[in-house]
Amino acid sequence: MKKEIHKIFLVLPLLICAAQLYAQKKLDIFGDLQCLHSTHGNNLWGLSIAVDKPISSTFSLGFGIEYTYAEQHLDNGWILNNLNFLPVYTEQRCNLGPSHKANPFIHFEEGLSFNTYDKTTIAAFPITQTLHENGLYLQAGIGVQWKLFKNNAILTELGIKSFKTTTNNLDVNPHGLTLKLGCNF
Repeated sequence: MKKEIHKIFLVLPLLICAAQLYAQKKLDIFGDLQCLHSTHGNNLWGLSIAVDKPISSTFSLGFGIEYTYAEQHLDNGWILNNLNFLPVYTEQRCNLGPSHKANPFIHFEEGLSFNTYDKTTIAAFPITQTLHENGLYLQAGIGVQWKLFKNNAILTELGIKSFKTTTNNLDVNPHGLTLKLGCNF
């Protein structure tokens, strides 16, 4: 329980700062729903919110938070249940052309992911343990944003993502192809 409160205090100042700057109309807010299709064949569902500061007409920097969940994931001979991922990240967006009704973009996210799951060994006498891990979170994608009104748009994005980037192939690291559907305020 203490670790959960710790995470709230990590994110709360970011959200307060973002709300104050958004009220001054100096930021863009992005929200999306997403599905990660794992290289192990199952889907992880999530949602995220990010706040960006335009640096130029084509480039913006920001930060965000995501929550992703899967009921079960098979990885490295283990059965993983109740997977919860909470990445906190910085992001960069770059428009690939002049502003039109439909704007293609590239998008990168880097940060720290707080991961919790139940791990069960596949054996004659299975053992289950609840694990709390942190890891390097990375995401890269390409998408299109369609303007609806002056300051509102919808977007789709296709990318790749990893919740615990590592070179150890025995680490639990759900990763794969991600589809995002969202909006910009």
